[in-house]
Amino acid sequence: ERNAETHKSRKDAVLIASGKYIMFLDADDELFSNAFEIAYKAIEKNRTDAIRFGVQHIDIQGNFIMTGAFRLTKTSEKIEDSNWVCLFDKGKIKGWNIWDKIYNASLCKKAFEQMEDDYFVMAEDVYFYFVFGYFATSYSTIENVIYKYRQGFGVWSGIGNQISLKQYMILISQKKTLDAILRFYETKHDA
Repeated sequence: ERNAETHKSRKDAVLIASGKYIMFLDADDELFSNAFEIAYKAIEKNRTDAIRFGVQHIDIQGNFIMTGAFRLTKTSEKIEDSNWVCLFDKGKIKGWNIWDKIYNASLCKKAFEQMEDDYFVMAEDVYFYFVFGYFATSYSTIENVIYKYRQGFGVWSGIGNQISLKQYMILISQKKTLDAILRFYETKHDA
């Protein structure tokens, strides 16, 4: 088949996956050798719908830039609520990335089944995160750093103070993704 890009490729893979949990890895990034073991043990122990883990940022050559590890609060390592959508307003969930978490596979499937097949240049992570978060009821974090995020690649690469018309068109393409989120939300609520 033709290249279906990130969103459709992720959706197709998730819908045929047979495992209990799902993790995503962008093509230009890396996982630490023990990443799956750590993520699996954490989600089995915490029994949450998803767990966010720490990320090491590296440059294009693989040189260390910084490390980001996350905690929900000083006193709590787990959030349980009717769904995640309300948690964004409370500031408890930060970061829309799809790749810095391990997810319950059945909820991933449920989310992707509800999502459109369209091609989204930007914000496809936000789309998944919103739909998955609509169905999810629990979330936790671990401080373990198990993912290497390569900065300087991808759509955001080279977008600075001055941008070209092509880069501008990429930035405004986010509206297409936001419209898909709105359509999903409207199917679940009276608008």
